[in-house]
Amino acid sequence: MALGLAVLACGGPTPPPSTTAPRPTATASLPTELPTATTPLPTELPTASAARPQIVNTAVIHKPGDSWRLVGELANNTGQTVSNVALHIEWFDASGASLGSDSADLLTTHVAPGETAPFIYNVYTTGLQIAHFTAAITQSTADATPRSAASAVLVKSPSVKVDAFGNFHCVGELDNISGQPVDIEGLAAGLFDHNGAMFSADSFWAAGQHLEPGGSTPYRISPEGLAGAVAADYTCKVYVDAVAAAPATPPAIIVKDANGNGNFTDDLRFYQDVYGGIHLVGEVMNAANQPMTIKLIAGLYDAGGNVIDADYILLPVAVPPGETQAFDFNTLLTATAGFARATVQADPYSTAPAAAAQAPIKLGNVAIAHDKGAIVLTIDVLNDQPAAVKYATVMATATDATGAAVAFNYTSTNEIAAGATGSVILTLYLDPALDPNELNVNVVALAPQP
Repeated sequence: MALGLAVLACGGPTPPPSTTAPRPTATASLPTELPTATTPLPTELPTASAARPQIVNTAVIHKPGDSWRLVGELANNTGQTVSNVALHIEWFDASGASLGSDSADLLTTHVAPGETAPFIYNVYTTGLQIAHFTAAITQSTADATPRSAASAVLVKSPSVKVDAFGNFHCVGELDNISGQPVDIEGLAAGLFDHNGAMFSADSFWAAGQHLEPGGSTPYRISPEGLAGAVAADYTCKVYVDAVAAAPATPPAIIVKDANGNGNFTDDLRFYQDVYGGIHLVGEVMNAANQPMTIKLIAGLYDAGGNVIDADYILLPVAVPPGETQAFDFNTLLTATAGFARATVQADPYSTAPAAAAQAPIKLGNVAIAHDKGAIVLTIDVLNDQPAAVKYATVMATATDATGAAVAFNYTSTNEIAAGATGSVILTLYLDPALDPNELNVNVVALAPQP
């Protein structure tokens, strides 16, 4: 194995996480006890006029571990958009005695006329027997900003996935079928059981947030689930908070076509490592004339063109003009049966010129070890700058004989005093089909400028 130590001058993003890039988050099975839903007493609703926002579809869910989930929707029955809604939630036992209260927000900021938005509140106090709850609107503002009608953004082929740990995932695609650009300012999903009762809700995990006319983005929304859930027993209702937007020039971010056949999708490496993690690895080039912070959205599709997963990443450093940066989507679902192809796109909503620059920082000793299907790097970073650095971003890329990236990971150091050394351990999780001894590893260290 060859080891290359490279130091590149780059612009800087917001500080990266202080630990290695996350592995898939589900690590243990949820309790096998299934939650039970109770039908709450009528929620306090405005009674004087139908032309006021109302709370509807409420439900009380008793979860494993003696906690509770309170869910519902706000229906905007007015003739104008309602924004920044605040709720006062109060929960009661069967006798009507109050057991507690708190404030809550909707999962989308704006609710257009005739549309709904979900809310969720979790009660973790043990020993309670919640029979019902009320939700009162304590704050809202009328918003004159024209919102795109729900029909402007088509929710295409929505479906519910349940992974091996019982986590729900609402996936699908948003298509802008209007004649104008839109920004997706909010996106959420409500999960309903086969009886039509609301069971859970959450805001989105991954989706592009700017769509030109005819544009599309995959999405994933992951409401809290339960062990033993069956996808066929549930449906997802998707709530889109979209607003007409100015046209946006697509970011000059190009997914690398490593084999030069004009189709980058077959250059993306999709695999499951020996530890069960799912990866989508590739490279992007910054074709702009300035350093860029880059947000990427990935979609996994089946042979019929349906989304089976979506994910997002923020590249750990700004990419200089003309430079190439490897990436790894490593928080994909652990159940991706039926995969046929993948797409990667830069999100214009969050991809922008870098606000600050980073400078190269010296690498010290780099030790390499093999651990089953992974390469483990122990890396020393020497601060040769005249002042302390708050952190250094350390990135490692494994490439094959053609120079194509086949694995990538990054981490960051703690603060390093001037002249001092900081150490990190960084693991590259490999495709089991690859021989680690035939790969090259390049390590890069960057730090914010003093």
